[in-house]
Amino acid sequence: MAGPAEPAASPEPAGSARTRRPALRTVLRWTTATVLCLGLGTGTAFAVMAPKRTDVPGLATPADGRFTYPALRLPELPPGASGPGESGLSQGAPGGTVPHAIGDVRLLLLPSAVGAKPDPALPGRKGWVAMSDYAGLFTSSGSVAQLLRENGARQVAATGWTMPDGTHVAVYLVPFRSGTAATALTQAEAIDMHLAQAPDQGFSTPDDSPGAGNGQNLTAAAKGGKPAVRASVFSADEIAGLLVVTNPKAVNRVDFEQALTLQTELLGG
Repeated sequence: MAGPAEPAASPEPAGSARTRRPALRTVLRWTTATVLCLGLGTGTAFAVMAPKRTDVPGLATPADGRFTYPALRLPELPPGASGPGESGLSQGAPGGTVPHAIGDVRLLLLPSAVGAKPDPALPGRKGWVAMSDYAGLFTSSGSVAQLLRENGARQVAATGWTMPDGTHVAVYLVPFRSGTAATALTQAEAIDMHLAQAPDQGFSTPDDSPGAGNGQNLTAAAKGGKPAVRASVFSADEIAGLLVVTNPKAVNRVDFEQALTLQTELLGG
């Protein structure tokens, strides 16, 4: 005798666990894919952002050979003196300029570049250079010496150094009693004088290097065993300046322009 028929399984209601599983698996798959994509994108971003810009292939900036200098600091001014005004021009003490207010022009010499070997012949802040030694930098040393005397030059401050690549930098600052006297020396050097290291090249020779105030520049290539030279005569207020950069093979223009710009910034206060 047949037993009672088992009741037919009733269809699962909508929304039951079995019908939710396919949808849940789909959501999980898309969620996993999204997380992986986000992870890969974040990882790629960190890979690009983490290195320095110059270390990323294709973005590196070629080195131009410029030297590293200490941060420039204007010496502490005496009471009554002030720095540059809103116009950017130096104010200095009443009736004077920043260089005039500082007094000791050696404090305004450009510091040597990092890694440089000091030139013992140029004492920097420790002493002065003889007027005759400064005049001897020019082929017409007698005329330069006379200009120094006639215009009341006080002393000659000088500093210099040699870099590992053979570049030698020399800076000379000559303080006068007035800006007119300093300009007179600079103009005479630029128009009538020649450096002993570049006797065939005058300062009035056209050169597209940046000037400093009313300064003039010259460029001479290495020739006959003589080093290459880049130089500038310039004045700032009552100080006349001379920058001479030499190298046995060739003077990197960037090195010259960098030193000239930094030195004139110090003189400008």
